[in-house]
Amino acid sequence: MNVILEKFPYRYIEMDNLLENGHPDYRIQKFHDWTQRYRDMYLLDNSVQLDYVIEDFEYTKWLDPDPEVAAFLTIQFNSIMLLKILNIQNG
Repeated sequence: MNVILEKFPYRYIEMDNLLENGHPDYRIQKFHDWTQRYRDMYLLDNSVQLDYVIEDFEYTKWLDPDPEVAAFLTIQFNSIMLLKILNIQNG
């Protein structure tokens, strides 16, 4: 296993063995406090998706199945504020 990048509580890895289709096996792992170990959180489709999740940390959080992890809050907040402004102006 090769750790490409670690951004706690996540790390991005490449497994030693190739997939059945001959392509590298990339994964996002998440650290779990209770076990004190990393576990697979998401199996990435390809190296392009790996590049995106490393570049955009919000995308990594969006892939996290934990309901307590919130992603893209700024975009959500800006959209809500824009709708409120439009409703006031059209009011």
